[in-house]
Amino acid sequence: MTAFLMQARVPLEGISKQLDSLVGVNFTTNFSFGMAVTLLRGLKHPSTKAATVRLLSTFLEISGSKKSSSSNTVFVQLLGFLAPLMPIIEEHELKTLMWTSGLQDIVDSGSAGSKLEGLFSTTFFSSN
Repeated sequence: MTAFLMQARVPLEGISKQLDSLVGVNFTTNFSFGMAVTLLRGLKHPSTKAATVRLLSTFLEISGSKKSSSSNTVFVQLLGFLAPLMPIIEEHELKTLMWTSGLQDIVDSGSAGSKLEGLFSTTFFSSN
């Protein structure tokens, strides 16, 4: 997905780089954080919050579809999509979010009762 969306910027590369520089976003270093920074404002406004959550969740779902065989790893490429969702996600949606992110062991063990319970103590982040 990242390669496809970055390729779409090529025809507007000069303008895109200028805009990125003005805003302080770098899509080439970590695409998910670049997108998250661009979309964060949408989480503040009630009229755009639901659509922004759906968009971040969709990006996470698409990017997370190529997970490792390890069921307790969150790839760095997913963190930009995951981080803005964690504080605002509804409790009943937490298991789905964690599963999509690659944290199946936490979900399967039932330790997802609290939003952050056990999450950072048992999660390993991978740059692969």
